[in-house]
Amino acid sequence: MIFSLRTIAAMQAFAGSLLLYLVLGNLEKPLRASLLNAMSEVPLLKFFFTLNSNEILLVLLCALFYVLTAIMYEGRRLEEENKGFV
Repeated sequence: MIFSLRTIAAMQAFAGSLLLYLVLGNLEKPLRASLLNAMSEVPLLKFFFTLNSNEILLVLLCALFYVLTAIMYEGRRLEEENKGFV
């Protein structure tokens, strides 16, 4: 087997954890601002959602990893299918 299911699952988990890091990292600032605004009598902080070029690159990298794992899974499926014909 060229692509084991364990390798494919590990790569998908890595891409998913990177995407989760990105989402939670971007949600942390507005949630912290809303918590501080709720604790004070006069709201001082504004809510901002920013996405810089590094984060966009990270999203594209996660998408690339998901596409690669789909290709790896399909290659594994084809290899198992072709074992019966050879």
